[in-house]
Amino acid sequence: MNDIACIEFDIFLKSLMQQMRQMLGASFEIQHKLIDKNNGIKADCITLKGIQEDIAQSIRLDSYYEMYQKGEAIARIGEAIQDAFLENRSRYAGDDIMHDYRLIRDKVFFRLVNKEMNQSLLTKIPYMEVLDLCITFHCLVKEEKSGIGAVQITNDHCQGWEIEILDLWKDAIFNTARMFPPVLKTMDEVMRDILKNEIRICGQGCSEEDGIYEENENDEEYKITEEAMIDEMTNMMMQGQGCTSHVFVLTNQKGINGASCLLYPGIQQAIQKQLKGDFFILPSSIHEVILVPAFESEENLEAMVEEVNRTQVPAEDILSDHVYLYSKVKHVLNTFYLENGKK
Repeated sequence: MNDIACIEFDIFLKSLMQQMRQMLGASFEIQHKLIDKNNGIKADCITLKGIQEDIAQSIRLDSYYEMYQKGEAIARIGEAIQDAFLENRSRYAGDDIMHDYRLIRDKVFFRLVNKEMNQSLLTKIPYMEVLDLCITFHCLVKEEKSGIGAVQITNDHCQGWEIEILDLWKDAIFNTARMFPPVLKTMDEVMRDILKNEIRICGQGCSEEDGIYEENENDEEYKITEEAMIDEMTNMMMQGQGCTSHVFVLTNQKGINGASCLLYPGIQQAIQKQLKGDFFILPSSIHEVILVPAFESEENLEAMVEEVNRTQVPAEDILSDHVYLYSKVKHVLNTFYLENGKK
């Protein structure tokens, strides 16, 4: 942020902290902290906890600051943060699950992150290396349609639980595939889904004058007509885009940290059968990977990944600049530049 933006954020933060202390009172501790996030990103957070409690909740301020910039009153923002804090607090009140591994064993899952970009964080947490990536471990504490809430498992946790990293891995590899089932779609299907969603959003609230008639959305005939119209508009928009039915996208049902699906038991072999041979993996973000048959030209694939990472992917969501290759002969995943003896 530039100087002016920093001053504006400081004003927001000071006003918000004052508002939160007035609302929650002296029985709660409220602090502003910079919390380590993925890829070395430090996020501005408010931490809140009762003075008799050991565990504090961390609430990121990004979205609340955006509300402030759009003119939302500090009092309303404070109420929204208080509601989120108290809802989570009541949900887990009296159940300090992070003190007993037996209570969270079926909630442990893993994520796949970049090793080089997380050097500072990796000194504090258990992890396993996979090529230039790392597996990190987390405990699921909240799951909603809009996303999930999780606690990063640290070295201190493992020491208190007296467990080894292999114990985490055995539980996490089973739980992650169960909690976040994989989804494999062609690029055509993904593009169609995106277009359909955009068409639905544009169509919401349209009146008869806009050419879309308001009908009873519970009516089956209306639903069929609506889907047919959306399909027709999608087909028109897809014309001239080129066929990408041989390119696949792998993620999970949540669309969050879906690149981890690449390590699910049997998934690489299943993809190899689907693509009928070796395939490249393009790490488009921590949330998904793109899969391309290896008979495609590999030239410039890595340059393309680097370019997209620098211009399109948020810094916190970058997975890697490298292209990976799965070999059906070796049944192994490797970075393409290592497979070919390149540096």
